[in-house]
Amino acid sequence: FQAGLERAAGPWQAVLTGQIESGAPAVTLGRVDTTFAGGALELGRRFHPRQIGVDVGLTAGLGFVRLEGVTSAPNALTRSGAGLAATAGARAGVDFWRIPHERAQVRLVVEGGAVLHGVEATVNGQDAAGLTGAYVLAGLMAAMGPY
Repeated sequence: FQAGLERAAGPWQAVLTGQIESGAPAVTLGRVDTTFAGGALELGRRFHPRQIGVDVGLTAGLGFVRLEGVTSAPNALTRSGAGLAATAGARAGVDFWRIPHERAQVRLVVEGGAVLHGVEATVNGQDAAGLTGAYVLAGLMAAMGPY
């Protein structure tokens, strides 16, 4: 889940988002329950070609990650841990603000970047899950309000 606030002034905009994400990647002996809670700030430019809005900007994020091992294997020990994750990247979005009317926007967003400081889970001495490396996100967003 992700929610945000956006402020535009002239051709510039700032977007502050908060997000909560979870997953449970499977590993050899069970799974690693992963929960992330954090936020990001995007600063960039906004353009209005024809009937759409286009924004491009740089983004930086910071969040708290909790990893917990879960297994049903006999004699296997699990542990949990937590830490901070920091990201940096670029984001592009396209608004189709006349769907369904002028005060609502549907936005296609694509973001890519890198985890600058991540968290990893180790299973049997091997990195098994976590938040590290490069990332690409894509999604549809809905927004309401004056535009």
